[in-house]
Amino acid sequence: MSIASGTSGGYVARRPYAQPPIQEALFQVVFAERLPWNVATPGRLFNEISDVYGGDPEDQRQISASLEPEGGGGGTSFALNQGESRTIFRSADRSRFVIANPSYLTVGSNPPYDGWPSLSARLEWLLDRAQKLWELPKISLVSIRYINQIIIPSGQVNTDDYFTYPIRTACSGSASLTGFVHRIESIIIPDTSIRTTFATMPEMGGGLPFLLDLEFLRPMDPGRSAIDIGNELKNLENIEFESFLTDKARELFR
Repeated sequence: MSIASGTSGGYVARRPYAQPPIQEALFQVVFAERLPWNVATPGRLFNEISDVYGGDPEDQRQISASLEPEGGGGGTSFALNQGESRTIFRSADRSRFVIANPSYLTVGSNPPYDGWPSLSARLEWLLDRAQKLWELPKISLVSIRYINQIIIPSGQVNTDDYFTYPIRTACSGSASLTGFVHRIESIIIPDTSIRTTFATMPEMGGGLPFLLDLEFLRPMDPGRSAIDIGNELKNLENIEFESFLTDKARELFR
């Protein structure tokens, strides 16, 4: 199957931007059971997908942070925990990639973003290639994630000019904004979870960058395909992304 084809039924094309602020786009499926995996597995998968993802594979060990209560003292201790390893396979220009470990398969894009129809077709293609190595377990969860960096001009900035989301500083809003992190987890009944992170980022030459990180997750419906569910999640992501922006912000991407 050509990865340029794929299915896009149910997907409603987003508002076109010449310079979208997307820094990373991810489309992931999580399996109900672990894949058969040993030290040779990444090499076998590379042989199947190297015609598209021919860069040198990168092994990574995931790290998670936790706060643990300390017995007796009423305090807490901070701990870093090592998670499972994963392997990243990249295209020659490093703009497209696959992430694989025993629990999930992910396709992703860095700039220049290749668009949702291409991203979803690449996941469909990856599952087809992976099927040659394994009898894939059932998919338990489908998710998409879009990490955006929105850079607005430096200087005296009123965030209300660019974002519909109100940012209230101290002293009833009279204090000057120097930074914020806003993260919320919500759910669309009955089954779609959303993780939203909106935050300032370190100032860079020529502009003030803001992070808008949108992640949508839904349990797999046995009667449907991961691509169909992904299309629906992408439609929701498009709506949520646009709901954060004013027309002045949209002009930044044209």
